[in-house]
Amino acid sequence: TLFQSGTSGAVDIGTTAGSFSISQSPSGALTAGVLTSTSGIPGTVNLGGSGNSIATISGLATRGLTVADNRALTLVGVVSTGVSGTVDISVSGGFGVTQAPSGTLTTGMLTSASGIGGNVSLQGTANAIGTIAALSASGLTVVDNRTLTLSGSVSAGGGTVDISNTAGGGFDVTQGPSGTLIAGVLTSSGGVSGNVILHGTANRIGTIAALTALGDGITVVDSTSLTLAGLVSAGAIGTIDVTTLNGANVTQGASGTLIAGVLSSAGGVSGTAILQGGSNQISALGGFTATGSLAVVDGESMALVGTVGASSGNVYLSTGIDTLSFMAGATLASLAGGTIGIQANTVANLGGAGASGKLNAGTSGTFEFAPGTTGGAVSLGGSAAGAITST
Repeated sequence: TLFQSGTSGAVDIGTTAGSFSISQSPSGALTAGVLTSTSGIPGTVNLGGSGNSIATISGLATRGLTVADNRALTLVGVVSTGVSGTVDISVSGGFGVTQAPSGTLTTGMLTSASGIGGNVSLQGTANAIGTIAALSASGLTVVDNRTLTLSGSVSAGGGTVDISNTAGGGFDVTQGPSGTLIAGVLTSSGGVSGNVILHGTANRIGTIAALTALGDGITVVDSTSLTLAGLVSAGAIGTIDVTTLNGANVTQGASGTLIAGVLSSAGGVSGTAILQGGSNQISALGGFTATGSLAVVDGESMALVGTVGASSGNVYLSTGIDTLSFMAGATLASLAGGTIGIQANTVANLGGAGASGKLNAGTSGTFEFAPGTTGGAVSLGGSAAGAITST
């Protein structure tokens, strides 16, 4: 036993000379209501005892902190390993880790060697966490004031991952192709002040809901079917890029809202892409292809850029009473012999003199065109092609 202060007592540890560290063997047990360090610890703290029962860590600064616990753990005040140190917290017994908005966690890396049985909720508005790596919990909420990298496997299982960093300016959330994010829901209660870039090819994200990136970009690679729910926004001039692997679909119900200057798919959607949000604000659909059918409903005028379509399915685009414009050389394609349907009051740069937009449903395919205004007059190709009257 390293020390016993009872379940409500305080343990104040420190080393005052050199760069000495504090360690505990795996068989040890530290029982404390509060673990703190008035003088600080120049070295590292390694409390890996399997019998530890620590309720709160408060006001502790060290170069590295490893804690194993068998009790719900609260972080209070400033807990710091500096911007290059590591905080490694493992909690068993289904217990979690919590921090109030007034707390501060400063660390280069937050990890969990043995996992956290409950939820992790770190809501300190002054947190400065550089990387979250190899951390599993039943739910993960993080507020950060620094660019945040997700590395290795970061998992909430079927739970929710909620990441916000609007306290700073232009801070991104990034992940490389080798990373894995597993979450039933990915959201951001406070928004992300920069870009969200999640390139992990093994990501398993079920739903993205209520996520706004103020840095004008959301990029997501997913290996499972993805639902967009609530407001998902990169702003009116930002880009949302969604890629799915392994035949995974992308879907959005009628109540969802997607806001983007450009909606694209760098790697393609390997299944179907069905976006039905009547309040969507997508200025341009560019380089967006699905293997299965593609359907996009927009609540404003939309431009097509590059190749848009479905290699093995049908295509349906709607801008309602607004205009669908084909930019120079844009192509809208379905599978050969499939159907392309457009609903818009005006289709620009298609079918008129000098128009360069293209439709391709194959020689036996079908093109369906209807106005957004029932019974209204519509124009194909703008003024150069005259009007086609719906009957």
